[in-house]
Amino acid sequence: MAERKCCVKGCGRNKWKNKEASFFRFPKVRQEERELTLSRLLRWKKRVNIPDAEFNEKLVVCDIHFVLGCPSYERDVNNPDWAPCLLLENTYITKSGVDRTRRRVKFLPTYKGGYRRNQTTSTIQNNDVVEEQNVEDMLADGGDNGIVDVDVVHVVEEQNVEDMLADCGANSIVDVDVVEVVEGQNVEDMLADGGDNSINVPNLEISSHHFEESDLQQLDVTELQKVVMEIQKRNLELVSKVEILNVNIAELQSELQTSKVESSQLKLEIANGKVEKEKDLYSRCIEDEELMVYYTHFTPTAFESIFQGVIPLKHHNNQTLDYRRQFFLTLTKLAHNFGFLDLSVRFNVSRQTVSNYFHKWVGLHHDRFFSRAVFWPSSESLKKTMPMCFRMDFLDTTAIWDCFEIQIDTPRTPTDQVASFSSYKQRTTAKYLISVTPQGSVNFVSDGFCGRVSDKQVVIDSGILSNLKHGDLILADRGFPLEEVVASRGAKFVVPAFMKERKQLPEIETEETRLIANVRIHVERVIGVTRGRFKMLKGPIDRSFLNLVNESMSFVDKIVKVCCILTNFLPSVVPLD
Repeated sequence: MAERKCCVKGCGRNKWKNKEASFFRFPKVRQEERELTLSRLLRWKKRVNIPDAEFNEKLVVCDIHFVLGCPSYERDVNNPDWAPCLLLENTYITKSGVDRTRRRVKFLPTYKGGYRRNQTTSTIQNNDVVEEQNVEDMLADGGDNGIVDVDVVHVVEEQNVEDMLADCGANSIVDVDVVEVVEGQNVEDMLADGGDNSINVPNLEISSHHFEESDLQQLDVTELQKVVMEIQKRNLELVSKVEILNVNIAELQSELQTSKVESSQLKLEIANGKVEKEKDLYSRCIEDEELMVYYTHFTPTAFESIFQGVIPLKHHNNQTLDYRRQFFLTLTKLAHNFGFLDLSVRFNVSRQTVSNYFHKWVGLHHDRFFSRAVFWPSSESLKKTMPMCFRMDFLDTTAIWDCFEIQIDTPRTPTDQVASFSSYKQRTTAKYLISVTPQGSVNFVSDGFCGRVSDKQVVIDSGILSNLKHGDLILADRGFPLEEVVASRGAKFVVPAFMKERKQLPEIETEETRLIANVRIHVERVIGVTRGRFKMLKGPIDRSFLNLVNESMSFVDKIVKVCCILTNFLPSVVPLD
């Protein structure tokens, strides 16, 4: 915290005794304006007389050491308030200079908010900054015959020197707003001759924008004629611009009148019901069955039936979209994997709102339907509706098992990267075990496993073995060496024959393998159609979806299970005859 006690020797003002006072820190040196800001900091140190050993950034200077009560703009180098200048050990500005500065600020334009900027009209660039000389060393008191007050003199090539001359005695006064010093000209030489009645100032050029009535008398007729001609020329230009603006105003007024007429007609048509409000995506899909099937894979009737089963118990909704549009948005995301930003534009809501809707409705769908739509049916019910391709050789079939993998974003930690890298897919994946009945419906979906885990370990850890009963027949691929594990449950496990270093399978094993492959292919068809209908399962899955929503299940697990639920709601890919 900065100190609130003025560091000027002999001042002693502080924030406790002088509550109305203002205190200002020393300027900081910035790299982009290093030359200017460093020069200003050195000027402050020199004026206040603070040694480098005692200087720190918390030191402050109070407002009585500035003409206008505060420091000027940092690029306004010619301003006396560019550094402290009043009530210091040395004199850096005269009383006439103080009065002149305050008069100049008095006539500055008023800006928005009712205040005036604390700066004069004179600013210079970085390369114009020079060291200030002491006024007392430059000029001595001149008495009544010729006194010249010079506030601050900066002598450089082609540099504007302001306020060099003021109050030059009783008999002669020279008031010059702008003095341009030519190259090599010394200001002290200019002010040397200050006789009784006049002061000779060589090479003075009076700006045409700052002369007064007394100056016009000193100009000759030729100069006045030039000024008049310039004013007349400028007047003609302004008249021409005014005429052009009048033409533009007339055109704009005509366009405005036409717009008013069209607006009135449109309002009348809307009032009469001739113009319908533009419908959003959901409204068009409800009216067009083809559009609804494209975006959700369900007809409007099926969509409404599923919605009635998943709708929250509390129907009060104070959100931007109603419940049906939120559910429609969720199905669209699952079916086409549109980005959250894309959906936010389609439904005219924020990206975060779309994300919240998606998480909410996926969770609702999983909690309401998973236990009722994905279940292990009894052997008797399966045999009653067994497809013809299973009746001849695999009548006791209960389920067909297989694993599928979904690409995920690369995890952050090396340990998770190694654990999720699949040697089969050659990328980071999440692995799931899926079980399909002979009728083509999904009857089991496991939680997700890292892509590096073997299929056998997934089956053992998924808990699917607890569903097996005595006499069940399970079909699987060669990657499941589980005969002994399944046999311990009283079930039979059938996989295609292995070559076992044989060049060719015997005829009997070849025929058995062909028969198994003909029926086992249905699980791969179910996996393929599920991924085709719900493109979100093709990945890559966002890394944030891998976070656990409870102790054993992540959000991506819910997404996979909801897609399997919706697959069971759609027609099966396995023919019954």
